[in-house]
Amino acid sequence: VGYSKTAPMSKLMQLLSFFKRHLDILAWLLVAAIFVANLNLSPGYSANSLYVGVILLGLWAPRRMLALQIAAASSFVLILDMFLRPRIVAIGQQMFGRATTIGVFFVTAFVIQSYRRAEAARQASEAALLEQAAFAQLGKMAAVVAHEVRNPLAGIRGALQVIARRLDP
Repeated sequence: VGYSKTAPMSKLMQLLSFFKRHLDILAWLLVAAIFVANLNLSPGYSANSLYVGVILLGLWAPRRMLALQIAAASSFVLILDMFLRPRIVAIGQQMFGRATTIGVFFVTAFVIQSYRRAEAARQASEAALLEQAAFAQLGKMAAVVAHEVRNPLAGIRGALQVIARRLDP
């Protein structure tokens, strides 16, 4: 029994395919896990920046709106967290920090949306260029065929003109 290098790669590809198919579920579970972790941290500590990583999963998500949905959900649980945990700083400071973090969430989500639109446009342009190249190649082939057909016809026409001149008295 020999060792195959393709077997581990195949397993990895299967695992990646599984995660991509279920990326939205994974993202929602991560948001919930970060929220629970935040609630269990000592006052003054938070894992709020981890939400940005979950929002970044929107780059690979099959659904285009996942990044925005996760940003909205993360914002909601961030605000909820503010009321469920003991306050160690003034409410104004806490609200400013949360508003800044929520801003980062939505900027990240909008950048992801913009990237996905640009990538879709790039792929469409690339497909159009490939199609144009194929039509250009088809046009070249048609020109070659037309040239190859015209050459013998020109010879036949020339021969017929010579014969016609010889037959005319």
